[in-house]
Amino acid sequence: MTIDILPFVYGLASALIWGAGDFSGGVASKRGNTYWVVLISQLIGGFLLAGLALLFSEKLLNTQDLMFGGLAGISGMVGLLGLYAGLASGKMSVIAPLTAVISVILPVIITAFTDGLPTTTTLIGFAIAIIAVWLLSAGGGQQSHIQRQELQYAIVAGVGFSLFFVFIDKVSAGAIFWPLVAARIAAITSFFYF
Repeated sequence: MTIDILPFVYGLASALIWGAGDFSGGVASKRGNTYWVVLISQLIGGFLLAGLALLFSEKLLNTQDLMFGGLAGISGMVGLLGLYAGLASGKMSVIAPLTAVISVILPVIITAFTDGLPTTTTLIGFAIAIIAVWLLSAGGGQQSHIQRQELQYAIVAGVGFSLFFVFIDKVSAGAIFWPLVAARIAAITSFFYF
């Protein structure tokens, strides 16, 4: 039996990048205005994604992909604002993992209805993640308990990211960068309404 190590490498690399992004965004939000941090990160990301789409000559979007990319962007903007506001005002070590667990719930429920229940291993992983978040928020004295506002930020962020994953999953299989560009454009546009 051979083990394909590439998924583990990609998983670890994405965890490292997402973790670094969460940490950097939280620190930047503590030092500055959360809205400006989110706006600047979305602008830079949008330009980089557009550049990659052009570099790889990706085919332009059809209307459906554009719509789902836009809905994903608006949802992601809500999630990002909730996450960065939570990281700026609360405990990063609790807000980030709680947001991550919440952000998986809606896609898993939708997948359970469309593709069947998750595997036992996946369900055990969710249980371990929920226990870990509970231990993070409940251990070590009065100061470590999660506050109501921190929980609200994590829920808003988690639901926003959940909807991002649900909508971005609906784009065509070959579309990679342009749906994300559409998401960034919609996110930046919707930003001015928040």
